[in-house]
Amino acid sequence: MTGSHWVRDGGYFVGPVMLTNTHDVGIVHHAATRWIIDHHAETWNSRHLWAMPVVAETYDGVLSDIMSHAIDMAQYMCGPIRRVVATKETFVKERPLPVPGSGTHYDRGKPGDPTGAVTNEDYVGALVEFENGVRGTLEADRSIFGPQSSMAFELNGSKGAASWDHETLNQLQLYLPEEQPTDGFIEVLGGGSFPNQGAIVPGGGNSIGYEDMKLIEALEFLRSVEAGRQHQPGFVDALANQSVAAAMARSFASERWEDVTSLRLD
Repeated sequence: MTGSHWVRDGGYFVGPVMLTNTHDVGIVHHAATRWIIDHHAETWNSRHLWAMPVVAETYDGVLSDIMSHAIDMAQYMCGPIRRVVATKETFVKERPLPVPGSGTHYDRGKPGDPTGAVTNEDYVGALVEFENGVRGTLEADRSIFGPQSSMAFELNGSKGAASWDHETLNQLQLYLPEEQPTDGFIEVLGGGSFPNQGAIVPGGGNSIGYEDMKLIEALEFLRSVEAGRQHQPGFVDALANQSVAAAMARSFASERWEDVTSLRLD
C-alpha cells in the first residue's frame, strides 16, 4: 500500500511539507504519525479481519493494514526512515469465528458464538530514526476506545510545530511563535487555497469530505495518465513503505533496532 495517497492529493500535506522545506518551523527534531481506530475495540465487534492467516508472507494485521499509512505520512514529510525498533500486541485474544461465505470484516458477533484465537496483532508501535537525523514515533491500533479514525501527524521543529488529524481534516494546527501574538497552536482552516479544493467548494473555511478527496485523487491520477508521467505516490513509494514495515517485522522478532533495507529485487 502506498498509504495516505488521497490525503496527499487533497493538498493537506502541502502546508506542512512547505513549512519543513522552508524551515519555517526550523529544523525538524521530531515527527509523530499514527492511525488509531475503534472498529474492532470490542471482542464481539469483528468476525473476519483478525482471522486472516499468514500466507505467502502477507496477512491483514495492523502492520500491513493501517501502519502503512503512518509510515507513508512520516516518509513523505520527513524523508526516508533509516532504522526502527518496533513492538506489537494482540489485546483481544479471541474473537467470533467467521461464517463461511457470508459477511465482511465489519460484521458483529454475539455472546455464545463460537470463537477462535486471534492470529494477528491489534497494535504496532515503533521508534524510528530518519536519514536526516529526525526522530519519530509511529503507532497503529484498531482496537482502542476513544479515537474513531485518528490518522494524524505532529511535526516539532526548532522554531515551531504543525499538527493535523483526519477526524478534523479541514483544520491544521500551526504554531509559529515568532509570527504569533500568543503561544500555542492556532487553527488554519481548509478551503479554496488548497490544491483542487476550490473547484469543489470555493472560499476559505469551506469543508470537503472523504468522497471529495477520493474525487481529487482520481483527478490527479487521470492528469498523470494524460501527461504520460508516473503518478505520485507510485510503486516506488509503496516499496519504500513496505521496506520499513519489513524492518519493523524483523524488530518484533529480534527485539532490537533494525536497519531499513530495500525489498527491491533487481
